[in-house]
Amino acid sequence: MGTRPRAPRVRYDPYLMDEAEFDRFADEYRTLHAANIRASGETPEFFAEYKVRDVAALLASRQLPPHPAILDFGAGVGTSVPYFRKYLPHCRLTCLDVSHRSLDVGRARFSGEAQFVHFDGSGVPFDDASFDVVFFACVLHHIPHQEH
Repeated sequence: MGTRPRAPRVRYDPYLMDEAEFDRFADEYRTLHAANIRASGETPEFFAEYKVRDVAALLASRQLPPHPAILDFGAGVGTSVPYFRKYLPHCRLTCLDVSHRSLDVGRARFSGEAQFVHFDGSGVPFDDASFDVVFFACVLHHIPHQEH
């Protein structure tokens, strides 16, 4: 497929939610998310699944390695993990987040299904071209526009 995309280089704005704030919400994230989307009539899992399903459909027309390396940037509590396993079962999945607690929740929920890695908010801890795909959903509103 050619060159791999560069891993994002991002610095979080101190006026946006920081690690401690994300940590505070990690244990109740699903409940809060469900309440926020109640009007849609859908669950958080519905939205997580269709996003990964759509990405998998796009990737089907590409020539990826047999075990593509995928970075879930801003993975939070790992809601996308079971859908990567369903739609891209042979991928090497890395979940990256600024919240230690969110990563702990994800690791407990999906032990052995992905690698969970902390991100300090300033430099992604991987070399350029470490991943075939960088996936992110519901993350950009936490990052200053100029950093997109």
